[in-house]
This record gives sequence, C-alpha cells and structure tokens, in this order.
Amino acid sequence: MKNRNKCSQCSEQVTTDNPSYCEFMETLERLFPDTPHPLLETTDSAPEEINQTISVVMLGGESTVLEYRPEMTVYEVKNRVKERLGPPPEKQRLLYKEQELKVIIHRKKAE
Repeated sequence: MKNRNKCSQCSEQVTTDNPSYCEFMETLERLFPDTPHPLLETTDSAPEEINQTISVVMLGGESTVLEYRPEMTVYEVKNRVKERLGPPPEKQRLLYKEQELKVIIHRKKAE
C-alpha cells in the first residue's frame, strides 16, 4: 500500500493519512511491535501460502499465538486455546472486531 497508494485487496486509491489506514497501522504496531510488516512490502503477486496466525489474549494477561487456517471452525480455535492456555471451550469468549464468535451446532432434521 505504501509504495503503490492502493489497497492490496480492492485496488482502491488510499493515502497514508487515510483514517482507516492509520488505524490499521496502529493496530499492527500494537499487536506486533517488533515484527516487520510483510503486507506493506511491494510484491507483484501474492504468496501462494501465507502463514496466518491469531493472537489470543486472556483477561488476566496471558497470551499466545495460534496458527490459523481459513477452514478452521470456532470450535477448533477454542480447542487450541484450551491446549495452550487451559480454559475449556465453554468458558471462552472469542471476540473479533467487538463481536463474539460463536460455535454453530448443526443438527440433523428429523425425517
């Protein structure tokens, strides 16, 4: 974005003083203070496989980083949190953009 002045997702023109861009950069800096930001580097094509992670922070301050795959369910993420930090899935509340992520249970309909 910084080199092209365009959004990497939709090719919309964006400037570095754009409020959304500034908020994005502040969030990245807060979450990953000592990590280079690969999203800002110019590349002609997106990498075929991106190592995605989720940062999990508990109210008591404990934290961990989980590897994430797009096909993972909320239940799978909660089980990974249990493995790393201890609380059972039913005691966890996962939030994304101030919205709680909920486990959806699919039940078979009676015929």
